Amino acid sequence: MKESSVKSKRSGLLAIGLLYLLLLISWFLLYIVFGDGSGFLGLANAIALYFFLPLPLVALIAVIRNSKQLYWPIVAGILIFVWLWGPLFTTTELVDSNGPRLRVMSFNVLGRSGSHEPILDSILAEDADVLLLQEVTSSTASILSGRLAEDYPYQILRAGAQASGMGVLSRYPIKEMDISIAGNWNGRPQVISLDWMGQEIALVNFHTVSTGSVWPRWVRRTFERREEDLKSLADFAEEQSKSGPVIVAGDANATHLNEAYKFLANVLQDTWMESGSGIGNTFPGPVTDDSSFARISLFRIPYWLVRIDYIFASAHWQSEATWLAEFNGGSDHRGVVSELVLLD
Repeated sequence: MKESSVKSKRSGLLAIGLLYLLLLISWFLLYIVFGDGSGFLGLANAIALYFFLPLPLVALIAVIRNSKQLYWPIVAGILIFVWLWGPLFTTTELVDSNGPRLRVMSFNVLGRSGSHEPILDSILAEDADVLLLQEVTSSTASILSGRLAEDYPYQILRAGAQASGMGVLSRYPIKEMDISIAGNWNGRPQVISLDWMGQEIALVNFHTVSTGSVWPRWVRRTFERREEDLKSLADFAEEQSKSGPVIVAGDANATHLNEAYKFLANVLQDTWMESGSGIGNTFPGPVTDDSSFARISLFRIPYWLVRIDYIFASAHWQSEATWLAEFNGGSDHRGVVSELVLLD
């Protein structure tokens, strides 16, 4: 009787493992065929990394139990993971270049935050040449323009209500270009011309709309809007890069598995993919220390769940290093910093 019970438990474990692997592979096939679908599949794609957490345990059980029927699904799961996330753990071979270096930082400073000192600390710690900021409110703009005037004498701050404000601060001369990128943005993109040692650089600071709700119509519409917006931005960046270097940075509210991201990644290099190391998740962070989880709408989710903040660069650049900015609180995002080398 006892031996029968043990066999039953073993069979149950193997059945659970097989079911998990079938669900994992089924998700992958849906992702390949339908992309983000009507939005809810997109939400699943955004957190799909965590679907693979049980895989090592299932593999261990399969080896211990010598369950050959699980081997091929496990191998398939490993290959899927390597294909989708492997580039995050490798870096592109650097071209030997003596070109000048430009350090760029993108940072969503959280419009509803009333704590500016930690944000200033994070910015100053990275010593970037150019800052592209999202969610710049009137109070944030006032403090940044005053406290950073010496370090960043060139500033174009377009304050907005909570999430809609944008700002670019630079050590080099900048001016706003008379160009509008179509879309329903969470803050109209800033298209900036940077005069960098006689070289004109086109900068774009962007912020797409977030989802923040599970109402089906809103989920579907926000995914559609992000795709429409980043398609427009990608078209602009592709055309602009024909005449000179381009840098595009901001909060995409999309991960690298979402369809919206792919529009930009198809025409520009994601600097984290090129020279970052690891998963590089940037959102959500602890604005305060009174909880172990972040609140998004009605839900509480773990900190640093996804990577949605990016710096993209045209082929004129080599991304020598990309890292996450020092986190001091004040915002629910981490900044992203890239050291870019202008190729000869």
